[in-house]
Amino acid sequence: MTKRPLYLISAFAFIAVFLIAIYIYFYQFSSLPAGLNNMVLNLVSLVAPLSSAVFATMIYRSFAQTDKPRQVWKFMTVFIWMWTIAEFIWVGYLIQFGDVPLPSFADAFWLVGFAFLTIALRKQYENVKRQQVALWKIALIWAAVFVLSLLVLLLAGSSLSLGNYLEYFYAVADFAAGIVAIRIFLAFRGGLMSRPWIGLFVLGLADAIYAWLITTEMYAMSQTEGDIVSLFADTTYMAAYLILGIGFYATYLVLKHGPESFVPPIAEA
Repeated sequence: MTKRPLYLISAFAFIAVFLIAIYIYFYQFSSLPAGLNNMVLNLVSLVAPLSSAVFATMIYRSFAQTDKPRQVWKFMTVFIWMWTIAEFIWVGYLIQFGDVPLPSFADAFWLVGFAFLTIALRKQYENVKRQQVALWKIALIWAAVFVLSLLVLLLAGSSLSLGNYLEYFYAVADFAAGIVAIRIFLAFRGGLMSRPWIGLFVLGLADAIYAWLITTEMYAMSQTEGDIVSLFADTTYMAAYLILGIGFYATYLVLKHGPESFVPPIAEA
């Protein structure tokens, strides 16, 4: 009997939990020198976005040129690679200088990534609902995100600067993208192909938590300054990427083996 893709997903989920356990150990309990420990933490954290980008690429390459979902995954793949590159640049700053400026070169990739994510979400929504989304509606949503980000910044009492604005913008924009992702998830009626979209919502929530800690100066940039709040933020952020990666991997296996491969053996008896 051939190995079932359901077990492959379980294996990847186990690896994801193992990575999180390693991350928590080095964050909270390791006795390594601070510099080396921080490097291990940062390198482990990059496995999560990188795996998501690789699996998204595998999905994109699974579709034929004439398949409608290929267009969705073309933009989705570029989006996740943009954010993965941003994560690598951010970690590079942290390893080299011990801090990350706001804004930094990484922000350019995060912002460009939002553009590709918007296109991917629009195309996926149109494919599922079989109706076009007017460009003015998308422009209106983004205008609301820009204005709301400024309002949140002012209400929080933060100083008006580009760096502070970007952090609040990421939180608001991620939340907006998460809402759209949930709508797509519901439109899929919770099917196997909906998993990446629920993962995107989790990523948005985790990014919002991280952005809030940065702007309130509660985030610890190194393990020696670390606390439970920063640990929770970092592990949630990493876990969100891993959840997204599991969703991508599950979608790839559905495309490769078919949905019937995910029926548990007991259901077939």
